[in-house]
Amino acid sequence: MYANLPEIAKRWSKHTPKGKKLPEHVKESIKRMSTKRVGSNLEFKSVIPTADKTEATVFYKVKSDPGADLALVFSLGKTPEDTDYSYGAVVDRNDLRGRPKKFKDPSSEETVKMLFIHDLTPNDVEMAGQDAYEKIASHLTDAPKLNEPYEESLEFEALADKILNEKES
Repeated sequence: MYANLPEIAKRWSKHTPKGKKLPEHVKESIKRMSTKRVGSNLEFKSVIPTADKTEATVFYKVKSDPGADLALVFSLGKTPEDTDYSYGAVVDRNDLRGRPKKFKDPSSEETVKMLFIHDLTPNDVEMAGQDAYEKIASHLTDAPKLNEPYEESLEFEALADKILNEKES
């Protein structure tokens, strides 16, 4: 994979758990990618980028705790390969204070206790984190791109001219 797709191989090796090898062929790994890869207790909900496109939050519904979501925040780079995990949070809508409980390291003792309350493990977070890169990339490439207001006004002017000229002829 390093020979044919070095950028992707570098990114994948960065997020592949130690002791596991990268796939030999990309097509094989894409076939295995699915929501099952996220874990049995998480279900993908949505990707929400910030307005300035510097961060994106990927939300997963916690199936065993209907009032809770796992939110993973990523700093967006200039290319999909530059996207990097920033922090995670468990959003519990049943919590009266309603504040997300943030964490940087899913394997820290404090985070493990907090995740356990919602029937999650650090492995669930890691699997969701690996899945999130694909979700962010597909969201950003599939999202409809709007023209700048200036470009839109020029297109409108050209269309208006065309309509007015057709009526005159």
